[in-house]
Amino acid sequence: MKRLFFIYIGLLVFACSVSPALSIQYCKDFLEPGNSGGKESSAKTWDEEITVAVSEEVSIDIWLNDCPENMLTSGFAISYDPSVISLVKAEAYDNNDLLGSWDPGFTNLIEIAPDAFMFVLAKMGGFGVAPDEDGDIILGRCRFRCLAEGEVNINVRPIPGFDTNVSINASFYDPQITPNDIIIHQVKTPCCTGISPDPEKVFSGETMQFTAYKSGTCDPPSYVWSDDCENATIDPVTGIFTIVMTDKEEDCSVCVTDTANPSACTDIECDPPADCCANFTITYDADEDGIADDEDNCLNQPNGPDLGTCIYGSNLWQTCTSSEQCGAYGFCGMNQEDNFPPGGNGIGEACESGDDFDPGGDSDGNMDEFGAAITISEECSPDFTDCGNGYCCPPETPVCGEGEDEGLCFVKEACPVTEIYGQHSGEATFLRNVRDGILSKTLEGQELIKLYYQWSPTIVKVMKEDESFQGEMKEILETILSLMKGAEE
Repeated sequence: MKRLFFIYIGLLVFACSVSPALSIQYCKDFLEPGNSGGKESSAKTWDEEITVAVSEEVSIDIWLNDCPENMLTSGFAISYDPSVISLVKAEAYDNNDLLGSWDPGFTNLIEIAPDAFMFVLAKMGGFGVAPDEDGDIILGRCRFRCLAEGEVNINVRPIPGFDTNVSINASFYDPQITPNDIIIHQVKTPCCTGISPDPEKVFSGETMQFTAYKSGTCDPPSYVWSDDCENATIDPVTGIFTIVMTDKEEDCSVCVTDTANPSACTDIECDPPADCCANFTITYDADEDGIADDEDNCLNQPNGPDLGTCIYGSNLWQTCTSSEQCGAYGFCGMNQEDNFPPGGNGIGEACESGDDFDPGGDSDGNMDEFGAAITISEECSPDFTDCGNGYCCPPETPVCGEGEDEGLCFVKEACPVTEIYGQHSGEATFLRNVRDGILSKTLEGQELIKLYYQWSPTIVKVMKEDESFQGEMKEILETILSLMKGAEE
């Protein structure tokens, strides 16, 4: 029996490994509309060239890419042609200028010449600055103003004559880093540089406000909004776009032109050009959860980013927008959760109970009958479960009924946790949250979940036959629960 203890505990532990990076380089992230940049929210576009209107400003985040270890010092030198572009502002990610990990006491911005400067960064305390999960470290942000038409190269490289990139293990990485450029194409002012929002889908009945990113001559009231949507209206001054109820899915677009400078919005391929249009599909969302019906795994019960359902907790099945609304040990499903059975079954957990996996999508929390078992006279087929009482259960419902349920087959057997504490107990709900919120998010965790369900029937069977084993198993679970809740607090 002791062997089962170790098997069960082993199912709750997993490890992950990170492969070392192959090379280390500077990378540039242009903060175009929709990309706020920064340590936490960067799109990491690693741009090599961009197009910007004359007189506009452009921000670029500088990163150290593919760092193999924590860095003690870093920085960069940057140069450009001051006749066509000027530096407006330079900031470090040192928690003084911008949110970051570098030490503000060691940050230095030094002008080398009218067309060049350098950033020196350091983290002397602790273990240096660690790369993020992608192996990258953000360094600084530079904001430039475009002065004239033409092309300008902004060159980023290690600081000459200085050990710029040094790790906590005293590894010197400058020789591996090659200087590289970001090319800015500066053009005459277009009517707009983009429309926000530019969604792929919007839902019937919504009201949206479109905003054009504009400059130069592209100012109201010279805007002219137009749309090709049958069931929509738009205010040409405010840009408020109202989508009425439709009886079909509809592809359409909203565009803006500049009557004061119409040629700025015309080219050979597009009139107006694509960056002056928002293209999307009007579709249905019956439960108003922010997931289109054709993509929703639970059509009539919300489980999307706009509205969810309490799939665990004392307020089970109530609609919610946060887990706090779901009561004790509660969890608000807002991400199309479909983790169980392991790997999912295509039906969101908002249409099921936490352990009720039948395809009918009910929410009763009980094991569901699949149908009468097959009565046999000699032996079961190899892929059927032999119930030992003259019945066989097919693979899709492999669990044999007992007692008054003899002769029936079920989807699943009780697991050790629900056998000890009960289906809707606080302990069972807490462990389901650990399962759904932590283990199910990684491949290693998913494998442990599969092992758990593979061994659960055996453990439950032994528990029913041996009360002392059930008591010992409960002690183990109590210890695990205490450790997990302590870590959570």
